[in-house]
Amino acid sequence: MLKKILVVFLAALLALMPLAYANGQTEKDNIDKVLDYIDGKIEDMGSSTASSLLDIAKNNYSRAVNTFFANLDGDLEGRLSGKGISQTTIENAVNAVEGDGFYSDTKSYINETMNRDTYKPILQDEFDKVFKDPDAPLKDFDDSVMSELYFDGWKNFLSDLKELEINLQGNAIEIKYYEATNTLRVNEKTTGALKTTLNVFLSDNGLNILSDGEVLSLISAANAVLAELSSDETATLKTALTGLGYTVTTISEPTEPTEPTEPTEPGGGTGGGGGGGGTTPEKPAVVTPKDTTQPISVNIPSDEVSITVSDGKAVVTLSTSTVNTVLKLIDEAAETAEDEDRPLVITIDLSSSKKITEDTQINIPASIIEKAGEVNANILVILPEVSIEIPAAAVSVGDAENLVIAVQQIKTGKALSGITLPAGMTAVGDAADIVVKTDGGNAKITGKITIYFDLKDITANADKLGIYYVNGDKKTIEFVGGKVNKGEDTIRASVSHFSTYALIEYNKTFADRSRQVILGFFVRPLPTLYRTSKRN
Repeated sequence: MLKKILVVFLAALLALMPLAYANGQTEKDNIDKVLDYIDGKIEDMGSSTASSLLDIAKNNYSRAVNTFFANLDGDLEGRLSGKGISQTTIENAVNAVEGDGFYSDTKSYINETMNRDTYKPILQDEFDKVFKDPDAPLKDFDDSVMSELYFDGWKNFLSDLKELEINLQGNAIEIKYYEATNTLRVNEKTTGALKTTLNVFLSDNGLNILSDGEVLSLISAANAVLAELSSDETATLKTALTGLGYTVTTISEPTEPTEPTEPTEPGGGTGGGGGGGGTTPEKPAVVTPKDTTQPISVNIPSDEVSITVSDGKAVVTLSTSTVNTVLKLIDEAAETAEDEDRPLVITIDLSSSKKITEDTQINIPASIIEKAGEVNANILVILPEVSIEIPAAAVSVGDAENLVIAVQQIKTGKALSGITLPAGMTAVGDAADIVVKTDGGNAKITGKITIYFDLKDITANADKLGIYYVNGDKKTIEFVGGKVNKGEDTIRASVSHFSTYALIEYNKTFADRSRQVILGFFVRPLPTLYRTSKRN
C-alpha cells in the first residue's frame, strides 16, 4: 500500500513500480503485458515528462524518503516495518536498482534508444534483486504481504492496486497547484474519503485499517515531500499527474493581500509555516497569511497568557476568558481553513516574553486540545530558542484539565556529559529537554511532534547542522533530522518520543564520503555511523 502511495505522491512511478509489475503474472513471457502498461503511462505523460520524472525520482529519493518517514505516524510506521516496508528497506531497494544501472536503462527505454526485447530481461532481473533474491531488500515484504494470508500473490496485489489508483483519482484525493508559490498540495476530496478508500483496500485483503490520525499523517508526509521540490520539479510533477489522469486544480495568485499580515513563527512543518516579517496580533486573533500555502492561525500572544516564575521556573496558563475567546476563534478559523483548503494551527507565541526562563511549563486547557483535534489543527508553542508543534488530533488527555508542555534548556556540556562526539562534530547552542504530558500524568500521543531550534544567534554553518537525540543512559547520540528554513532562521525535525535534543554541526572529513547515501551527487551528510539505535 505504501509503495502505491509513494507512486502517486512522490512521482516514483518509473523508479520501483515497474519492478512490481515485472512479476504481475506467474510466467515471465507475460512481461510484455507489463511493458504495455508502462508504455501506456509513458504515452499519457509524454516521453520528455516521463524522462524528467525519472530524474526527479533519482535525484530526490533519499531526501524524499527521509522526509516522508519523518512525518509518518509512529504506529503506522511500526506496522509498515512489520511488513518489511521501512525507510531503510526502501532506501536499500533504490540503491540496489541504481547500483546496476537500472535507472539509465529505463531512461534509454523511455527515450526509445533501447528496444523492448533488450529491456525485458533487465526489468525481470531487477524485480528478483529487489523482491525475490535471498538478500533482496524487500524480500520480507514479498514473503509477508504477498502471502496467501493477504494478497495470495503479486497478480492479485497489482490488480487491487490498479483499482485503488482509480478510486484515489475519482473519489478520494484532490491535488491543488498554487501559482503564488509554485507548490503542489494533496488533500482529501471530502472529509473521510481517503480513509474510506484506503480502508476498503486494506480490509478486503485482511490488513489492519487506518485511523484518522494515520491517514492525516500520510497526507502530511506527502505534502512535506511536495514542499521540498523545486519550482521546475513541481512543474514536471504537475504535468505528469495531469497526464496520468489526476485532476490538478490551479489556485491563482491573489490580487490583493489578505489582512492581517502573517505572524512571525517557525517555518515549515505541517502547520508551522508563515513568518515573512509580519506582525503578531496583540490580542487572540485569526491570522490569514497572504501565502495561500501557509496555514490559517489562531494566534495567542504572550500578553494574553499568565506567566508566573518561581525558583527559576516559568509556568504559563490561560485565563477562562482567553480560553473562551480562543474556542470561538477556532470555530471561525476552521471555516476559513476549510473554505480555502488550508491547514489550521493554534499558535501560542511566547518568543518575545521576557518572563520565559530556561525551565518553562506551558499548560494548555483540555478544551482547546479537544476543539483543535475536532478540526484537525496543530498546536504550536513558540519559545525564544525552541518551538514545539503537536497534531491535536493525535493527543488524548483523558480526564486531565491540561496538556502540559515542559521545555528545559540545558547547556550542551551538561547534556552531553560522558559522551565523546566523533571527529568533525561540534555542539552549538543549548540542548532542549522536552516532555509532553498532562497535569494528571502521561498524555497519549499517537503522532509525531515537530521541534524547531531557533538559529538567529547561531554562527555555525546552517547547511551542516542537524538535530540529535541525546541518550544519556547509553551515552550515545542519534541523528533525527534537520530541515533548515533560512528565511525564518529555524531548523526542524519530527520526533516520536520526548527526550533531550541537541543541535550539532557536522564538518564531514574526506574519509566520511563513503558513508553518504547519494545518487550521483553529494547532499548534506547523513552520519549514520553514529546512529546507535533505531528511531523509536
